[in-house]
Amino acid sequence: MYSSEASPKQISFIESLLEKRETSLTIDPSSLTKSEASALIAELLNAPYKSARSEYAPTPTVEEGMYRRPSDNAIFRVMTAKTSSNRYAKKLDQENGGWDYEKGAIYTLKPEFAMTLDQAKEFGVESGVCCVCARTLTNPDSIAAGIGPICAGIF
Repeated sequence: MYSSEASPKQISFIESLLEKRETSLTIDPSSLTKSEASALIAELLNAPYKSARSEYAPTPTVEEGMYRRPSDNAIFRVMTAKTSSNRYAKKLDQENGGWDYEKGAIYTLKPEFAMTLDQAKEFGVESGVCCVCARTLTNPDSIAAGIGPICAGIF
């Protein structure tokens, strides 16, 4: 027997969209048919996110570089994907060294969290990692400066 009621997945998705998107609708998703639910989902996906202060709204674009998130003092390296213009962030694993991709971290970073060159160099000296490209520093002069010779030539 065919059910025309909205599926539980549709209902859950609609509820999620109603929380995140600007809309004046007040509707009980469980009362919808499948086709009504599909139409509502399409409408809500085209609706703008709630105000810029909303946790769901996209954050300002951050540039490539090193960032220190004040809430937990975590260090991030923001990079641009090789196959697109999308940026993503890797978090420094301060216990084991190395950089781990952290899903959604890019949305927690703000331009004002960017490290200055001096702060990044200080981080490079402490960690032994180039403050620009995040490669391990091996040359004693580079380790002392916190930045590798190629990246130092950029500045």
